[in-house]
Amino acid sequence: MLLNIFNDQFFLGILASLIASIIFLFIILIFLAPSIKISGFIVKRPGIPERDEPDNVYVFKIVNMSYFKCFDVNLELFRLERLPLGNNRWDTRYKKMTLFQGSLKFVPGYWYFGDVNSSGGFAMLVKTYENLEGFIDDDHVFLQLQVTARHGLTGLSRVFKKDFASAHECIKTGKHKQGRELGMR
Repeated sequence: MLLNIFNDQFFLGILASLIASIIFLFIILIFLAPSIKISGFIVKRPGIPERDEPDNVYVFKIVNMSYFKCFDVNLELFRLERLPLGNNRWDTRYKKMTLFQGSLKFVPGYWYFGDVNSSGGFAMLVKTYENLEGFIDDDHVFLQLQVTARHGLTGLSRVFKKDFASAHECIKTGKHKQGRELGMR
């Protein structure tokens, strides 16, 4: 009888430890992974001749929404073309496009307190000189911005993607709002 009580408590302890470990793992994976927000539009602005920029420059905005730094941040812009295969099936062709400063060593963490419009470095602007308006006017062609980031504390990586489907909805003339806001000024 003493052996049965010991076995029951032993297995109950192992089961409780296993459940606690799984809950802890999910908390780590959910809350301590990178969190990046990508603006839902592309800003078109005139180029600055002093910087040897072309007539139009297209700017994307990303914001690190996690409290910790993100390391090894890589941004890639792709032109995706959907090719019909028949029977409602599609194939996708990827073409990599050029981004200026598409790789960053780190993006500082987001501080939740203080001025909403502060430029704390957690918001980054990345630009391309390629004419994007001509690419996404076709129904079967769209752009995809992919951001890969590694969390500063845990080292967990995550890939964030944003699709831009039509030029008249996605490309806007003006400037991004400053700080953590993803709207237009």
